[in-house]
Amino acid sequence: MVKSGIAIADIAAGMQAQTAILAALIQRGKTGEGSNIDVSMLEAMVEWMGFPLNYAYDGAAPPARTGSDHASIYPYGAFVTKDEKVIMLGIQNEREWAAFCASVLEQTELTSDPRFDRNASRSANRVALQAIIEARFAGFTRSEEHTYE
Repeated sequence: MVKSGIAIADIAAGMQAQTAILAALIQRGKTGEGSNIDVSMLEAMVEWMGFPLNYAYDGAAPPARTGSDHASIYPYGAFVTKDEKVIMLGIQNEREWAAFCASVLEQTELTSDPRFDRNASRSANRVALQAIIEARFAGFTRSEEHTYE
């Protein structure tokens, strides 16, 4: 266990409070009634730990350490360029994946490849996909601009 470096429980509780306040304002606008808001720092942290907690439930093995990669979303993490600089990449949905394949990888066929057509498939085949991405990134430097929409 290590200290996070920031007041993470305070931030989590603050975000829970913000969400509750916004929901209360919507309710007041619809019904004219107020709300009682109760925020628990412990419960906010438990909610934020949902993903690793699911692994630990009922004696399950903990998730593997993934460094800067996301445990269940791929591609998401650090990739090296031709000049040995790092680009952080986070593709979080199918729209972003299709745009990335078209504009950056220039391989639109990857969107229909069963190994990569869904996030679960990309996560399961991350070693093969990492090789494809790194081969493309080896062709340009970090300072070269590659954007997609």
